[in-house]
Amino acid sequence: MKLLEDCLKTSAGPCFVGLLGEKYGNIRIPGEVEASEFEMILDAAIEAKMETKLLEEWYCRDENSVPAAYYLRPKSEMLRSNKNAMQPPANAENEKPWQEISDEIKTIFKAAVKLLHEKGKMKHSQAKRYLFSAIEDEFDFALGKQTPAFLKKCVCYIRKIANIERFVKIPEMGKYMDITGAEPRIIRDPEAQEKLIKLRDEFIPTIVASSNLRVYTSVTHCDMKLGYSQEIENHYIEGLGKQFYEDMIDIIQATVQQNFDTETDTLYDEILQHSSLCKTYASFYEYKCEALNIVHKYILPSKTGHINPLIIYGGPCTGKTLLLAEVAKKAYGWLHEDTGPESDPVVVVRFLGMTDMSTDLRTLLLSVCEQLAVNYRCLVQSYPKKIHDLRDLFINLLNESSLQRPLVIIFDSLEQLSENDDARKLWWLPAHLPRFVRIVLSTLPNKHGILQKLRCLIHDDDNYIELIPRDRKMCSQVLKHQLLRVKRKVTSGQQIYVNNAFSKCTLPMFVNLTFREVRHWRSHKDVDESSLCVTVHESIEQLFWSLEKKCGQKLVSRALGYITMAKMGLSEMELEDVLALDNSVMNELNENTRPSNPLRVPYLYIARLKEGLSGYLIERHVKNVTLLVWANRHLQLIAQKLYLQDDSSLREMHTILADYFLGVWSGGRRKAFCLEDPYLNGCLDLDSRSLLEEEKHFLEQASFDRQAPDQPWVFQCNPLEPDIFFVNHRKMSELLYHLTRCGKTDDLLYGIIMNFSWLYTMIKIGQFDKVLSDIELAYNYSQEKELKFLASTLRSIKTKVIAFPGSLSAELQQRLLPVVSSLPKLRHLLLECDKDGPKYCSIVPLHSSMDVTYSPERLPLSSSHLHVTEILPWRLGSWQEWRDLLPRCGDPSRPPFQTEPYQRWTRCKRRLYPFFSFFYHGIGRINITLTDYRFYSHEQGKCFAVERNVRESPWTCSNTRNYYLRILICDITWLIYDVTFSFNGEGYRPSKSCYVVSRGHPRPAKPWAPRPQSSRSRPAPGREVELLEGPNGQSPQQMVTKK
Repeated sequence: MKLLEDCLKTSAGPCFVGLLGEKYGNIRIPGEVEASEFEMILDAAIEAKMETKLLEEWYCRDENSVPAAYYLRPKSEMLRSNKNAMQPPANAENEKPWQEISDEIKTIFKAAVKLLHEKGKMKHSQAKRYLFSAIEDEFDFALGKQTPAFLKKCVCYIRKIANIERFVKIPEMGKYMDITGAEPRIIRDPEAQEKLIKLRDEFIPTIVASSNLRVYTSVTHCDMKLGYSQEIENHYIEGLGKQFYEDMIDIIQATVQQNFDTETDTLYDEILQHSSLCKTYASFYEYKCEALNIVHKYILPSKTGHINPLIIYGGPCTGKTLLLAEVAKKAYGWLHEDTGPESDPVVVVRFLGMTDMSTDLRTLLLSVCEQLAVNYRCLVQSYPKKIHDLRDLFINLLNESSLQRPLVIIFDSLEQLSENDDARKLWWLPAHLPRFVRIVLSTLPNKHGILQKLRCLIHDDDNYIELIPRDRKMCSQVLKHQLLRVKRKVTSGQQIYVNNAFSKCTLPMFVNLTFREVRHWRSHKDVDESSLCVTVHESIEQLFWSLEKKCGQKLVSRALGYITMAKMGLSEMELEDVLALDNSVMNELNENTRPSNPLRVPYLYIARLKEGLSGYLIERHVKNVTLLVWANRHLQLIAQKLYLQDDSSLREMHTILADYFLGVWSGGRRKAFCLEDPYLNGCLDLDSRSLLEEEKHFLEQASFDRQAPDQPWVFQCNPLEPDIFFVNHRKMSELLYHLTRCGKTDDLLYGIIMNFSWLYTMIKIGQFDKVLSDIELAYNYSQEKELKFLASTLRSIKTKVIAFPGSLSAELQQRLLPVVSSLPKLRHLLLECDKDGPKYCSIVPLHSSMDVTYSPERLPLSSSHLHVTEILPWRLGSWQEWRDLLPRCGDPSRPPFQTEPYQRWTRCKRRLYPFFSFFYHGIGRINITLTDYRFYSHEQGKCFAVERNVRESPWTCSNTRNYYLRILICDITWLIYDVTFSFNGEGYRPSKSCYVVSRGHPRPAKPWAPRPQSSRSRPAPGREVELLEGPNGQSPQQMVTKK
C-alpha cells in the first residue's frame, strides 16, 4: 500500500491502472494486530469452538510496539527449509505447507471477526481489514478519496467472461474466478462473487459518475469445450495492450507539461537541483537547537550596525547541511512575517559540490548572478568572462536588495569548492554586506584552512556558530520522538544498550542510524552490546549488511555500486534496467527458478532497497529527471569502500553501464545468460558469422530479452520537425564517463566523438566548448590523430556552425573529404553526415575542391574572430587621397575609416589594393606582426579561415616623425590580414584598425626592401609592404610605387 501511495504522490502522468476480472481474491493475513484486538479475536475464535493453536504459534507479542501488538512471525523462521529472503516466498518445499497454514489462519480470522461484527464488538471499518481482499483495498485507496482532477490520470479495465459458471469444473478456470468446495462439488464462491459485484458494478460506476475516470469494459465468450482457452486469452491481451498504449500516450500528453524552454535553461536546472535537495534535507531536520534561533535573529533586517556574513562550522555529521536547509526553508516566511505582506524576499541556496556548477567558483558566481538578475529584474547585457569582473557584478547585484525585497544567500560546505581561481582563499566573499543582505555559510573547521581565512576576514566572534555533539540525554529524547512517530519504543532493558552507545557518539547522523536499527527490535529478541555500533561509519556498514540479508548480497552490492559510480546518480528505472543487464544479479535472483523471457528484476527488490535507505538515498532533479544520489559524502565513501574496490568488478560494472547508455541491448536484442561459463556470459554476439549453427542455437536457448530501452541522443516529438526535440541528457552526461573507464575505445570513437547526432545535438543546445573538451578527453585517452584533426576542424568552423547548426554536415564534409585517405577513421563521420545531415541541410558536397592536407606538424586550425561586413577593394590613388584616409591616432576629430564600396571588383586586373593603413608619430622600435588567413568560403558577411601564416618585421624609428604604413596585397584568393604593432618608445599608438578584404590576380614575386631600414623578414611572394615617410604632413608622393 505504501508503494501505491508513493505512485499517487510522485507520478507526473498516469498514476493508477486498475485491472479487474471475474476473480475477487482472498483476504489478506494481517502482518500486525494490536494486542487488545488480537486477544478479542482469540476469545471469539474459542467461543466459536475453533482451534487457535496455529494462531498462537504464528503470532508473537511485541512490547516494542505502541500500543503493544502481535506480529506475524517470518516464514523463514517458522519454515526452516526456507534459508534466506532471496529465495522465492513459496518454493517447492514450502509452498504446500504454507498454503495450508495460511488458509487455516484466514478461516480463523474470518469466522472470529464476523462473529465480533455481528455482536457489535467490532466496527465495520475494523472488520474490513479481515474480510476484504487486497484488490478492493487498493481500488478504494486509489479511487475512493481522490479529486476529479486526480482521477483524470487513472484508468480501469474491466473484463467480464460470459457464463463463466458453466465452466467451473474445468481445472484451469480456477485462475479466473473464486471457487470453493472439493471434487466433485466444486462451485463458484458466492460470497466472493457478491463482493466482486459490489466493487465492479456499484463502487466503480459511482466514481465514474462524479469524475472523468476512464473505464473500459469488455465481455469475452468462452469456448464451449475448452472454456477460457489460451487462444482467447492471447486475443484479449493483444487488444488490451493496444488500448493501454493509446491511453498512456493520451494521459501523458494531457497531463505532462511539454516545456521545451527548460531543456537548455541551465539556470533553471541548477536552481531546481538545489531546491529539491533543500526540501529533502529539511525534512530530515530533527534538532531544534539554539543555532536555529540565532540564525533566525541574524536574518531579520536591522536598522543600524555593520552586517557581516554568518559562519556555521562543526565537524563531520554534526548537522550543518540539515540546519542550513531548514534555514532556507523558513527564511522566506521569517522575512515575510517581519517586513509585512507586501514584501517579497529572495532566498538563494547552494549546496556546494553537489552539482558541477556549484563546485567551481566561476560557474557558482555566474549562476548566482543570473538568479539575482532575474529576481531583481536587472538587465545584464553580457556576463563577464574574467573572474574579478564577475565578482564585481556579484557585489553590484547585492545592492539591488531593499526593505521590500531583502536577500538571503546560503552557501553550504565551502570546503567543497575547487582550487580554481583561488576560491578557497575567499577573496571573492564580501566582508561587509548591504543593509538588506544576509549571507549564511557553513564549513568544516580543519579543511583547507577555510575557517582560519574566514576569521581573518570577519573578526567578530558573534558571527560564528559552532555545532558541537549533543549530550546523551538530548540524543535519547530525539530517539524517543523518532520512535514514537512510527509507533515504536525501546524497553527499559534495551535502553541500557542505547545509553551505552550514546555515551561513545552523539552525532546527529549516529542518532538517526541508531533509530533505524532500534526500530526493528522485538521485545522477545535478545539484544546486547554488539547490537549497536559506536561510530557513524560502522553503523552505515551495519545498515548495508542488513539490507544484504533482506534483499541479497549481490543485488545490494551491485545496486549501491552502480549508484555510487554513476557520474550524476541513477534514476529508479535506470537502476532497474541496469540490474537486469547484470548476469551476476540475475543469477542470484533466479537461483532456484528457471529464467524466463523477459528477464527482469522484480520491482519489489527496488522498493525494499529504497525503503531501507530512505533518507540516505535521496532524490535529486537533474534536467527533468529524478535521480537517486547519496545524501552525504560519508554514505558514498562507505559504499565505495565496500563495493567498488575490486578492479575487475569495477571494469565490468562500467561496461554494463556503458552498454546500457549505448543501447546495445535495446530493441528486443537478447543478452546471453550462461551461469557456468563467464566467456559465454553476455560476451558473445548472436549475429556473429564466426559462430557455428550449434553454438548459435545454444546461445539462443540461453539468451534473454532484458527489455533495455533505446538510447537515442534526442527524443523527437514529431519526425517532420527535427528541430523540436528533448535531449537525452542522461546519455550525454554518463556515456563518455563510463566508456573511458571500461576501455571500449571503438565505442568511444564511433559511438560518441565521430557520431554526427552527438555533434549536432551538442552544438544545437549551445555546448560547442563542451564538444571540444570531450574530444580532448577522448584524445588523451586514445591518442588517435583523427580526434586532434577533428577538433581543429571544428574550431575553424565554430562561428558558422554556432550561428547555423544545420550547416554542420556540409562544413565537415568539405573539410574532411580531402584528408580521409590520410585519416581513415574519419570515414565513419562522413558516412554519418551523409545519413543524418540532409535532415537539417539540403547541401551535400560530393567532392571537395578545398586545398586541405593533413600534416602532423601543421599549426592548429583556428578561426578569425573578425566579423567582415563589407568587401572593400581599392585602386591606388594620389598621396593626398591616402593621407586623408589615414586615421590619426589620438585625434578624436577625425572620423573612422570609411568609404563607398567598390562594386566592380570582378573586373579588377593587376592592381594593388590597400588593405591596412596606420599613422604613427613617435620614436622607438616598432614590431610589425603580419598574420594572414586564407579563406575558402564566405556567407552573409562571415568568413571562415582554414590556414594561417605569421611573419614579423621589426623597424626602428631614429627620430620623431610621422610614419604611414600601408600594406598592399595582390592574390587570387580571398584574404584577410591581421596586423599587430608593438611600439617600444614614446609617442602615439593606433586606436583603430582599418580592415579591407581584397581580391586580385597573381603576379611574379619581387624582392622586398623596406624603407628606410633594411629588412629582417619578408612577406610571402605576391605581397608588398611599403613604409612611406611624411614628416610634418609633407606628401612623399615620389615614394609611392605604382604597379
